[in-house]
Amino acid sequence: PGMPMVIDNEKAFEELKDLVDYFLLHNRKILNRTDDSVIRFVDGKRAVIRRSRGFVPLPIEIPFEYSGLAVGAELMNAFGVVKGSRVYPSQYIGNTSKVEVLEFMKSAVAHFKKILRIKSFDVVIADLHPLYNTTKLAMEIAEEENAEFIQVQHHYAHIASIMAEHNLDEIVGIAVDGVGYGSDGNTWGGEVLYLSYEDIERLAHISYYPLPGGDLASYYPLRALIGILSKLYEVDDIKKVIEKHCPKAIENLRYGKVEFNVILSQLAREINVGYASSTGRVLDAIAVLLNIAYRRTYEGEPAMKLEGVAFRGKNDLGFRVPIEGEELKVEELFEQVLESKANPADIAYSVHLALGRAFGEVAVEKAKEFGVKNVGISGGVAYNELIVKTIRKIVEGNGLRFYSTYEVPRGDNGTNVGQAFLGGLYFEGYLSKEDLIL
Repeated sequence: PGMPMVIDNEKAFEELKDLVDYFLLHNRKILNRTDDSVIRFVDGKRAVIRRSRGFVPLPIEIPFEYSGLAVGAELMNAFGVVKGSRVYPSQYIGNTSKVEVLEFMKSAVAHFKKILRIKSFDVVIADLHPLYNTTKLAMEIAEEENAEFIQVQHHYAHIASIMAEHNLDEIVGIAVDGVGYGSDGNTWGGEVLYLSYEDIERLAHISYYPLPGGDLASYYPLRALIGILSKLYEVDDIKKVIEKHCPKAIENLRYGKVEFNVILSQLAREINVGYASSTGRVLDAIAVLLNIAYRRTYEGEPAMKLEGVAFRGKNDLGFRVPIEGEELKVEELFEQVLESKANPADIAYSVHLALGRAFGEVAVEKAKEFGVKNVGISGGVAYNELIVKTIRKIVEGNGLRFYSTYEVPRGDNGTNVGQAFLGGLYFEGYLSKEDLIL
């Protein structure tokens, strides 16, 4: 899993021999691997999860002309090649932290240059994260081709992809996902942003909460729950809350109770503790608290299972996410969940509605403040039916236009289009390099 599709017989013998009893071979060569596309419908409209077979190499039109390469994100990668006023997103590449996938990406970039007859790139665009393999590759390609190298903050790219698909001049965008490297070094993922040809601003966000162990929290969401609860309780009280409400979560840590105590100690001493505003981790933490999921065995598992339970909910319990200044105080949502005596389905349903209301209300307020008519949503959480529908109703109820993407993936598979759009704004002199990362 996670490796490039096998496309030649010798490689199949080598890699699949322990999985099959027989091989049925053919002498027709596969020149260019392309995974199947994946689509779901959200709020009655198409939402592309993986844009590959059947779509590639159909372009997305943008209002800028240049020659460029947008390398996309680290996970669920697809890159985009810009020629003239068109972005040509690649087929699904995969997780570029794996060497084999990165090699596949390099060969696919070369293939696109060949079929589009591009001699060299003017600009190469990468994510802001300094340790991504895609960022390092972009720097190498820029140096080889004597092209300009620029970086774009992850969530700016998500919202810019909406501008690209719908040809918008400005938007207040809600960027909601699991993880993206923020311009302040923290993990972002619950953002309300303003983007235009002249300016990019972070207007509001989920209040930062500790994330002990960093990326480990995406696999063991109890870590995120502990971090969020630390904004409400002392360490000893967090332990009591977990042992009372979701003791099985402790058993599902890799090293059980020993690891649980280490996490609490980490938090108390602030050792290897990052800070996050991630919506994805908030949903994961609720899934743990309601005993719906304790581990992530596939992408988005806890949040998706939580959404599945929420669909069975019937009663809105009236949960609220208080908004103080520029911060959505999600920790207080957890306090309401802990105090509730309702069934898990109604609680899960109400959590989704509360988050949707909070983001929708903030976005509408900021749009009116800036005199903007367009409000949009992108990121991995933009595949969540209940959250998207709640936000759309609030936006349209206030006489504003609601957007998401229907051709470009809302998750990381589509960030290359947003990067390419922002690369055009830079190339034509609208925005500086600093504007794209601050």
